[in-house]
Amino acid sequence: HVRLTPVESQLLQALMLNKDQVLPADSLIEHVWGPNGADRAMLKQLVYRLRAKIEQVAAGAVRIETLPGVGYSLTTSPEPTGKSSQ
Repeated sequence: HVRLTPVESQLLQALMLNKDQVLPADSLIEHVWGPNGADRAMLKQLVYRLRAKIEQVAAGAVRIETLPGVGYSLTTSPEPTGKSSQ
């Protein structure tokens, strides 16, 4: 069980709704903090905290990837099915 702060939840929601897409930092700031916003340093710290919490429970199946100068992306690894693809 992982507890998320309200802003961590907002960030995770934005990333999940746009899974496998790169979201610009400015769009994430707007989604999480609204029009009064925050700055990229605050977003970077929030991503760091959320990433640490996700890694506790997801065991590498879910990752938040950083694309320097661009933004962030939530990616998931395919779940092993135990079946052959043949």
